[in-house]
Amino acid sequence: MIKTKQQVTECIYQDLSSVTSQTALVGFNANSLLSEDLALTSIDVVNMLDRLAVNDALHASDETRKLDEITTIRDLADALFADQVLPEWYGKLEEYVDAKVHCLASCLCELVKQKQLDHRPYYFCVPDAEVIVSDKTMLNYHSDDISHQYMLDGFTTLYGMTVEPWYDTSITKAKNAEKLTDLVDNKLDSEHIIVMLDMYHLPGIDKEFDRDPFPHYVMVGKTNDPSQWFIYDPDYRWEGIIGKDRILNAFMQPTVEGGLLVNDAHAKPYTRDAINNFYQQCIKPDFNALNAASRQILQFFVAGKDAQNRSLDLKGVALALEQIPVLSTRKYAYEHCLAYFWKELDYEEPEFDDLCELIEELYNVYKLVTFQIMKIAASGNAKFINKAFALLDAQDEREYRIKQRLADVYSVWAHKHGY
Repeated sequence: MIKTKQQVTECIYQDLSSVTSQTALVGFNANSLLSEDLALTSIDVVNMLDRLAVNDALHASDETRKLDEITTIRDLADALFADQVLPEWYGKLEEYVDAKVHCLASCLCELVKQKQLDHRPYYFCVPDAEVIVSDKTMLNYHSDDISHQYMLDGFTTLYGMTVEPWYDTSITKAKNAEKLTDLVDNKLDSEHIIVMLDMYHLPGIDKEFDRDPFPHYVMVGKTNDPSQWFIYDPDYRWEGIIGKDRILNAFMQPTVEGGLLVNDAHAKPYTRDAINNFYQQCIKPDFNALNAASRQILQFFVAGKDAQNRSLDLKGVALALEQIPVLSTRKYAYEHCLAYFWKELDYEEPEFDDLCELIEELYNVYKLVTFQIMKIAASGNAKFINKAFALLDAQDEREYRIKQRLADVYSVWAHKHGY
């Protein structure tokens, strides 16, 4: 059975833990240097490759066994992953697979890939995922007012895996921490524990944004050492060992609450009906949520009044829109959506590449929007305000072009299958 990169990394850890003391593996993670951090010689690594082949069916190619340019656990995991005979949907159109788009979707899609199922259609729910303009006129990706239920229901309908919340808002945080510990200690092989942590309180873990707070979904599991947990972050592709107390501290922060338990015992391939319904439910052809919310907030600050007619200082607009960089990464999900239909319809690759460049441009121009917003906050100059609105107008045009092409290929697919 094909293993994901996360599973390969865990196999490496489990192998090392069978021949190395737990003390030597404290701090093990995807970025650990084989020689400097783990004290592994080239002979140690080759012996490990032999064991992985026997125990985990991870067969290293001759090229991998040379160990050229393999210096970290991540390098080794990437090489062993690539040495597998991968499914068709890991083909050339999947070169974009490393895009960071949505932490919950990334956790769920990791579980889909572990069951040898195609994760791409699940990303229909990401490009137009809800964003909130708070009552303080702030752009938010994390809010009690945002419901992920449609994402969870769609996941179960597509793939058959059950998703149940284990976090209980009616009990104390300390009691929820006890529930989390019990789940980890007694986890079944078919169960996967997702938890929301404030990643600001876990320095040293790779993450693109250094925010305070930083609410983020990850997966956790146990190790041979009860004081150490394995943490999996599919969104930022970080796997490693973290002290249980550190993880619980990040969990206990008042800025986060939430957790899900996924059971893959009844995982199944999606049906065409499920794909058709999920697409129609998720894609909003006439509305761009991030752009609309950003424009609304900017308009409020330029007018100097919020929706409740309270005064706003233009200097606060940069803080109000500081989450644009986090939210704009969701636009990369269009690549997954398009790739699904491209493969289904056996379309030529060059146009797909052109669309990926347009999606990349959509993402990058949001950096320019953020820069203009910062200049507005610093100066209040009208020319910067006009430029920001012009950039947002251009972003709408780009995104609608992408959505139109997505709608076109969906229409061809739907007609082909009688919808």
